[in-house]
Amino acid sequence: MKRYTSLDMLRGVGILGVIYLHSIVFYFGNFMNIDFDHPPLIVTVVAVMVLMGGIFGVISGAANTIMAHLRFKGLMRGKPFRHIMSAGIFLLIMHYIYNVFLGPHTHNFETGEHSYSMVALTVRNGALTFPHMDKLFEGSALTMLGWNLIFLGIILYFLFRNGGIHRTRRNKIILGVCGTLLVPLSIVRVHLFPMVESSLSHGNYALSTVLSYFVAKPYPLLPYLAFGLFGALLALTLLESREKMKRMAWFGAIWLIMGIAGIFIVPQNIKGVDMFWFVKVLLELGIFILMIVAFSMLFDTEKREKSLPWLRRFGRVSFTIYILQTPLSEIFAKGLDITIPGWNMTIPAMLVFGVCNVILWAGIIALWSRYHFRYSLEWLWVRILKPSTKMDNIP
Repeated sequence: MKRYTSLDMLRGVGILGVIYLHSIVFYFGNFMNIDFDHPPLIVTVVAVMVLMGGIFGVISGAANTIMAHLRFKGLMRGKPFRHIMSAGIFLLIMHYIYNVFLGPHTHNFETGEHSYSMVALTVRNGALTFPHMDKLFEGSALTMLGWNLIFLGIILYFLFRNGGIHRTRRNKIILGVCGTLLVPLSIVRVHLFPMVESSLSHGNYALSTVLSYFVAKPYPLLPYLAFGLFGALLALTLLESREKMKRMAWFGAIWLIMGIAGIFIVPQNIKGVDMFWFVKVLLELGIFILMIVAFSMLFDTEKREKSLPWLRRFGRVSFTIYILQTPLSEIFAKGLDITIPGWNMTIPAMLVFGVCNVILWAGIIALWSRYHFRYSLEWLWVRILKPSTKMDNIP
């Protein structure tokens, strides 16, 4: 399979952003004292950027569409859609393991309470502590990615069958229109979101489970399914030609302009699910699409495909890093609590903590790469279902 260096690098950028932003947000000891009605500029910027995980929806849609396209045309072995569906189901299973045992805590702005995973509670309490069952009904980037792949696999099956794989223009229009319609449709989430808490408090666990996929924080299918569809659209364009891929910058620019305009029109509210949340979605879409186009133009060439190997290595094991970043951060933060009490009470201290966490992971990845990332989740996945969209020929 031809490697698209741009996707590896974007995974690297995405996971570095996740490490840094999670470090800042989840370990700030003065979090409850922030004036969220009139937040400092740095808090607003972090609030807009903290949903960096959305970029993985676009990247995953692009990478898996490329793989399905090549398999369907017989250029790669294996069934075109079984891999996508299997990966989607695997990610949904990993979501529950991650949320309950390994993930970061979440904050409920309505009740002022934090919800911790088992590893976070255990490290903080110094004894084995199990989380509240509410963790089963929270969303994550993994549910977004899992359901995106399942729906994308179904959509691509119907688009590619009976010679449809050669009707690229039609397929791109369908993906683009469906994604574009999903974005404004996601405004319904603003009205459905209160049902997340009410259904759980009334013991309606079936409804709570459905809402955790489609409505709950942080990456509901409304609107993040559109991110996967736009990733597929970008993939088909990239397979056509670099020139057509370059033109997709206009598509990203439109979303970005709408998001910027929304910032000046919609009242800012960084803690709720309202129209300002919708504006942030528009900004994300624009930025992520432009990033993929720019990285593709810069790095998907023979001269530059070997550029920035350290960043590509981050991208190759981004899933493993995502799963393990919270346990490592919790241990790091606990050590600081013991040696420097009150270290996390200022914003500058948190910015430094984020940098230190990134440096720590850079050292781990540099060392691990010497052993070809043996026993990483990606390494294990390749040995169960080959090939992977990102683990071939790890440098």
